[in-house]
Amino acid sequence: MAVCSLGFLFFCGAAVIVFQLAPGRRPRQLILACTNALFLAPLVPDLRSCEWFALTLAGTFGALVLVRARPRGTIVAGAVTLGLVLYLYLKRFTLFADFVPVPEDWDLRLHPVELVGLSYMIFKFIHMLVDLWQGQLAPFNLWTYLNYQLSFFTLTAGPIQRYNDFLRYWEEMDLQPAGPRESLQFCIRLAAGMIKVGVLGAAAEAVYRKGGHVHQEVSLGDALRCFYAYPVYLYLNFSGYTDIVLGAGGLFGFRLPENFNRPWLARNVLDFWDRWHISLTHWIRDYVFMSSYKVAATRFPGGARYWSYALLFFALFLAGAWHGTTDGFVIFGILNGLGAAATRAYGDVLRATLGRQRMNAYLKNPTVRLMAIVVTLHYVCLCQLFFSSNRYWATKVLSRFGSELVRLPVTLAHYPLQGPVAAIVVAGALLVLLLKSDGIGSLLDRLGRRLGQRTGWLLAILAVECVFVAGMFFVDWALQQAPPPVLYMAF
Repeated sequence: MAVCSLGFLFFCGAAVIVFQLAPGRRPRQLILACTNALFLAPLVPDLRSCEWFALTLAGTFGALVLVRARPRGTIVAGAVTLGLVLYLYLKRFTLFADFVPVPEDWDLRLHPVELVGLSYMIFKFIHMLVDLWQGQLAPFNLWTYLNYQLSFFTLTAGPIQRYNDFLRYWEEMDLQPAGPRESLQFCIRLAAGMIKVGVLGAAAEAVYRKGGHVHQEVSLGDALRCFYAYPVYLYLNFSGYTDIVLGAGGLFGFRLPENFNRPWLARNVLDFWDRWHISLTHWIRDYVFMSSYKVAATRFPGGARYWSYALLFFALFLAGAWHGTTDGFVIFGILNGLGAAATRAYGDVLRATLGRQRMNAYLKNPTVRLMAIVVTLHYVCLCQLFFSSNRYWATKVLSRFGSELVRLPVTLAHYPLQGPVAAIVVAGALLVLLLKSDGIGSLLDRLGRRLGQRTGWLLAILAVECVFVAGMFFVDWALQQAPPPVLYMAF
C-alpha cells in the first residue's frame, strides 16, 4: 500500500475511528495489531517472502529470549553477528553477492526475497539485544515484540523508535483520546506530508529527471539540475513520509521521534547528520560509535583522539553505505565518513589554536556561520549525487563541473553572459534562501504556535491542505499514474 495514496488515507482514517471507539486498552491493542497486519499483507509478495518474514521474526525473538535467560557478552555478539549475516544475505549487497557460498537453489538472484522494512527490523533487534544485555530494556513478550517490529508507523522507513518508548504508549491505550485541537494538528501534519511527497517532491523529481538521463550528453544545465534538485527531491520525499507517519501515529496516541530538523542549515557534516534521519544517526551514535569508542579509549587511552576520528569515519560510512547495495552507496558512505572525521579534526585544531573564548566568538560570527552552511550544503549535495545509486551519472555530472571549472577563465573572457550565468543565478538564490531561512523558519514556528491555540484557524489550514491533497489524487487518477513511491521504503 502506497503511503501517499487515497487508499492509505481511507485505511488510516477507518482504523483511527474504530480504534478511538474501542472501550479500553486490550481491544485497542487488538485493533492496532490487526491494522499492522492489514498494512503488511499487500507488501509481502509471495509465500517465500512470508516464510522468511516468519523466520526472521522467530529467530530474532528467540535470540532475545536466550539473552534474557543467559545475558552473556559472547551470546549477544553471536546473535548480533547472525542478524547481520541474515541481513547481508537477504539484501544481496553486490559487493558480497559473489562470495556467499550457498547452494544454487538458495541463490536469491534466482529466487528473490522481498522483506519490506528488513533494515529497520534489524536495527530494532540489535537495539533491544544490547539494551537487554545492559539491563535497560523494559519487559517484553512475543505479543509486544511482534507489534513493535511490525508497527505500520515505523516498519517501512522508520523513524527508529526505541522499544521502551513504544511500550509506554502501547500500555497507555486505555487513556482518553486526544482533544480536537491536538487531533487537528496531527491531521494537518499528515496532510502536509502528503503534499510534500505528492506535489512538492514530485515537482523536484521532475526537474531532477529532466537532467538525469545516463546516455545523454551532459550540459551544464543538466549537471546543475541534478546537483541541486535531487537532494531537494530526496528531502521532500523522505521528510514528507515522516510527516505522514508522525501524524498517523499521533492519531493513534503514539508520539514518534522526530526525524528532521532543518538539515540544510547545518554548518558541518556532523551537524547535518544530527538533523537528517535523526533516529538513524542517534542509533549509530549509541550502538556503534559510543560503544566502540568506549572500548578503544579504555584500552588505548593515549590515542583516544585519533580513535575518535577513525570511529567517526566508520560510523558515518556505515550510515551511508547501509542505504543501498551498490558501489555508489559505498562512495556515499566514504564521503560522509571523511566529512565527519575532517569536521572533528578541524574542530580540535581550532580549539587548540583559538582557545575557548575566541572559539565561541568564531562560532557565533554570522559570516563564518553562513560560509560554513554554504560549504556544507554543497558537500552534502556532492555526497547525494552518489545516493541516487547511479554512479555513472554522478561521475558524468562531476566531470562536467570539472571541465567547466577548467574552461571558466576562457568562458568569462569570451562569453561573460553565457555559461556561468546559470551557476551564478543558482548560487545567488541559494545564498539568499539560506540567509533568510532562519528568520522565516522562526516566524513560521511562532505563527504555528499562535494559530495552534485557535481551532478555527486549524480547521482553515486543514481545509486548504485537503483541497491540495484532493487535487493531487484527482491528477493521479486522471493521468492513470501510480502514487509517488517513498524512496526510503527500498532500504
